[in-house]
Amino acid sequence: MDAARGLLMFLPLVPFDGGAVTLAADLADRARHGGTAPAALILNVLDADTIDHLVSLRFAPEDPGAVTDAHRTLDLLHGTFTAHGFAPYRTDVDHPTPRTPLHQRLKDALDPGHVFAANR
Repeated sequence: MDAARGLLMFLPLVPFDGGAVTLAADLADRARHGGTAPAALILNVLDADTIDHLVSLRFAPEDPGAVTDAHRTLDLLHGTFTAHGFAPYRTDVDHPTPRTPLHQRLKDALDPGHVFAANR
C-alpha cells in the first residue's frame, strides 16, 4: 500500500438478498457522487443470510479538501446505510455504535470506573 494515501473504511452488514445488495451498491455510489474520494466495494458472503460489505475510501492526506470530502462521504455512508437498516459491524470514534442496555450493563461490569474509552 502507498503510505502517502489516506484510507477510511465503512463496514456494514447487508442481508443476502438481491434487492438489499443493489440498494447498498446504490447508497455507496450516491454517497460519493461528486466527491473526490472514489469508493471501492468488496462483498463477502458470511452465511445464507448476511453479506459483509467493505467500502474503502482512499484520499490524499496532504490535500485538506480531499480529507474533508472523504470524511463527508463516510458520514453519508453511515447515515444512509443506517437509515435503511444496514448497520455497520465496526465503527470509529466519530460514528460510535448506539449502546443498548445490555452493552451498557456489560461496560459497567467490566469497567465500573469508566476508565476505558470514557466517551464511547
